[in-house]
Amino acid sequence: MRAVPMIVLHVRAHRPAASHIDQHAKSSWLGKLDARAKLIGVTVFVVSAAILTDTALIAAALLISVAFAGASRIPAIHLARAYGAALPFILIASVSVFLFGGLERGLEMWARTSACVLALLVLATGTETFELFAGLRRLRVPAVISTLLLLTYKHILIMADELSRMKIARKARGYAPGKSIFHMRSLSIVATRLG
Repeated sequence: MRAVPMIVLHVRAHRPAASHIDQHAKSSWLGKLDARAKLIGVTVFVVSAAILTDTALIAAALLISVAFAGASRIPAIHLARAYGAALPFILIASVSVFLFGGLERGLEMWARTSACVLALLVLATGTETFELFAGLRRLRVPAVISTLLLLTYKHILIMADELSRMKIARKARGYAPGKSIFHMRSLSIVATRLG
């Protein structure tokens, strides 16, 4: 049990990056609600939306999710960017269902998955990260899971910090981007960054 508070203190040392992630939690009314209630409510909604099979109910779940996002007072552009990051995975699932089940099933998969992803994005954006972790612990989620989530969050912050340092270093050295991603200089930089 002692490990979790130590990890929280270590992660809070990266506060500039963490505050960027949690910047919309204070402006949303969701930030004032108990984290346990939010976690339970969104989990029930996501599980319910995921098992729906009726087209009208799936459309209603998507509309509820969009209304929830609109009422949360989180900027739409921020949610759109986050949804855009998840969109390739949503489209892969939807296209695979489309290929084996037809157009209607593919659209249902897109709507169902989009409703779930949007609700989870509103939860994650409208609640401070450490408050979510505290809510998980108060809901008696095993300490191993909450510790792994905290460590994952910490390493995401570290990676983002390192990527911004690399970007500044490239600019300081007079880096000029190539004509495309397949340009030899661009490929060299991408390979170095991945390494």
